[in-house]
Amino acid sequence: MKRKKIKTILLIGLISYFTVLSVDLFARTPEDQKSAINQDIEILEGVLDQLIIHDSPYLFSGNQDVNGIYLDGFGIMFDFESSGLLSLSEMLNRTFESLPKIRIDSDEEDKIIISVDDDKRKEEKTDQKAEIEKSLKKTENLIVEFFRDYASTIKSLPEDERICINIRNSSGFLIGESDDFKVPTQLRACVKASELKDYRQGKIDEKKMTSLIKINRLYDNESRRDLDIFGGIIDRSVGRDSDNRFFHWDGKTRSMYLDGFGVIFFSPVAGFENIHRVLIKKADEIEKKVAKYEARVRKHEERMREYEEKTREYEQQLRDRKKDDEELEAPPAPPALRRTATTPTHIVINTNGDTVNVDGDFDFDFDFDFDRESSMSQKEIDSLLNDLTDKITDALGKYGATLRSVKDNESILVAVDLSSHIWDSDYDMLYLKVKKSDITRYSRDKISYDKFRKTVEVWKD
Repeated sequence: MKRKKIKTILLIGLISYFTVLSVDLFARTPEDQKSAINQDIEILEGVLDQLIIHDSPYLFSGNQDVNGIYLDGFGIMFDFESSGLLSLSEMLNRTFESLPKIRIDSDEEDKIIISVDDDKRKEEKTDQKAEIEKSLKKTENLIVEFFRDYASTIKSLPEDERICINIRNSSGFLIGESDDFKVPTQLRACVKASELKDYRQGKIDEKKMTSLIKINRLYDNESRRDLDIFGGIIDRSVGRDSDNRFFHWDGKTRSMYLDGFGVIFFSPVAGFENIHRVLIKKADEIEKKVAKYEARVRKHEERMREYEEKTREYEQQLRDRKKDDEELEAPPAPPALRRTATTPTHIVINTNGDTVNVDGDFDFDFDFDFDRESSMSQKEIDSLLNDLTDKITDALGKYGATLRSVKDNESILVAVDLSSHIWDSDYDMLYLKVKKSDITRYSRDKISYDKFRKTVEVWKD
């Protein structure tokens, strides 16, 4: 009886434990969890924007907004481009300060004496390589601070996923190829969500947490050739001439390989490339209004000249009849312009400096109302994105097998940035994701193209 009671107590304890565990694991729906992750991404984007982009005076400071993305099964990736101009300026100033000091004097005979204080300056010569290393270390310390103080607060991410930062060096700041001036093209760091949780809960101390943050310095010669080639394939496949008036492919697809996830291709679309069509149309409207306005001004000037002529005649009559004190008719009134209460008045100064008031509906204030005929209709937008999706899917199916750097259990993600476009929408990004194994099956004729298309996940965000 006693043994049975113990079993009952143990059973109740196990049921209670698994009940609490199941509530903790399944209380959130997938939609709720995604919403929580997106909210955390937005918060951390702001932290990185303040911590590295705006406040960092170092080599890998930033010059554009942080782009955060959640990769299902992998974690969160924050990506942005750097610009170390402040650090470069400081470095150049120190270089100039290290140059020999030149002093110019003259003696009693007005001879110029030039003296060079070379020895002292040689001792103070700046070590460029050390300066670059110092600046990189400062930025890496900011990355550590980000993970330790801010990323560790995130609770929405599954423990088997991770948070990563990738800072890309701007192409204009690759100082040189010599060892003294060589700068990494990327700084990248990833930390597992489980490790961040352990630090948050006090299971590991700050020193241990810092040791878990591995920051990799990547150089150009470490890039994967197959990824670069496939990026070019996307550009050529999608960048073909399009009949859509608002579509232009930027042609600058770049790639990033993440071990355990696969490869991400970032492809920007330059939406303002064809805005000249709108400007030309608006220019035609402006030109017509200008011509109409000028005609109105000329007509008014003619009436003003008539008025001036009549005024001169009146003044002459006044002089001729002044002696006789004859009464004259009232002087001619200036020509009045017909104007309604709603018609605006415009002031124009002619070449003689005279001010002329002209009524009319002329107005230079043209707002680009893209909700009207100038804008893309929803049908055009859908057609554009469907065409874009088809071309990228076709490129993935035909040429995705060339991505030998990507393992069969990894994925290929193409992220198309639509944020520079001029249409109004609730999304800025178009994503296409497919497993490398599905590409392999299609390339080996194991599945049809229609079945392959169904394996490609497509979504907008």
